[in-house]
Amino acid sequence: MDEATQETADGQGRCIRNFGVTGLCIDIPEEVDEQPEVAAPVAPPAYVTVSDIASFVPAPPSVTTEPDGIGARGLPLNAIATAQPQTVHGELFGFPVSVAFAPAGFRQDWGDGTVTETAQGGASWSALQQAEFTPTDTSHAYATKGSYSLTVTALYTAVVDFGPWGTRAVDGVVEAPAAARDIRIVEVHTALVQRDCLQDPAGVGCPG
Repeated sequence: MDEATQETADGQGRCIRNFGVTGLCIDIPEEVDEQPEVAAPVAPPAYVTVSDIASFVPAPPSVTTEPDGIGARGLPLNAIATAQPQTVHGELFGFPVSVAFAPAGFRQDWGDGTVTETAQGGASWSALQQAEFTPTDTSHAYATKGSYSLTVTALYTAVVDFGPWGTRAVDGVVEAPAAARDIRIVEVHTALVQRDCLQDPAGVGCPG
């Protein structure tokens, strides 16, 4: 089929004249490149809650005890927990973010129904310049011999960095996964002797 084209009188399209059909004209609109609308950037919310950052999980603390894993009934067992500042990267509300965690406290569940909270993770007796089996801020005396599970949870404050939109401090504290230690509490007996065990290692009550 032979086609001839010409501009229409109003300049808004073109006329196609088909051979054998005199005077047949069809207006075809000019193609216009449409640019997609660009959405205006949306700012992140002004406040971020602990539940908002539930997918950002800091590492659990490390836990040691004095004595190591064993204690005496009625005598303090000293627990020492450490946690470090850390940053976790991810996405929040559709924005790439980094969440900075800073240690703010520790919760000790001693496994016998006793739960304590301290601002610090504790320190060894030697670092505190204390004698062994003396009370510390992070010690506990078990009343009954047996096996227990000590769990320590690190508590963190969190700040979310939204880059060009600035930072948001999270209201409240974030709990890291707890670290656990198995503790065995034994009965200790003492006896009065005429000489101490250094003078008489084979004496009554001495290890021999």
